[in-house]
Amino acid sequence: MTTQPATSAASKAPPRQGAPDPSGLLGEWLNAQRDAAGGILGINVSEQPDGAVVVRVFGTGDPEPRDWGPAEAVVYTKEAERSVAWAFRAAYDFGFLRTVLTAYHNSGVLVMTTYNVFSDDSGRADYWTREFFHRIKEQP
Repeated sequence: MTTQPATSAASKAPPRQGAPDPSGLLGEWLNAQRDAAGGILGINVSEQPDGAVVVRVFGTGDPEPRDWGPAEAVVYTKEAERSVAWAFRAAYDFGFLRTVLTAYHNSGVLVMTTYNVFSDDSGRADYWTREFFHRIKEQP
């Protein structure tokens, strides 16, 4: 499940000034209920040289997990601790489905919710999920 972070010309820019420290969110995270998981198996959260935070989601699949690709995340802090990133939001557009995922770090667990909206006129109901992840590898 290890991936390399996405690279771009922006990754050569100097670190963002005043950006919160995302280190508590970084690393590889595995779904704690991976046997029952219907959507996301794992997630990789990395920091780019310019300070941008990038997530890469791996959905369940057969025979291999489905790599959703990289997406830049918006990070959030707690009001009392504005120098430390505590949560993030990222979005994916699959053409037939748009997914916004949000996550926050709490006591060693990454709690993730997804908001899923179908855009293919299939009549399927939009849906919400909540899943829990534990870190299996920290970003070096």
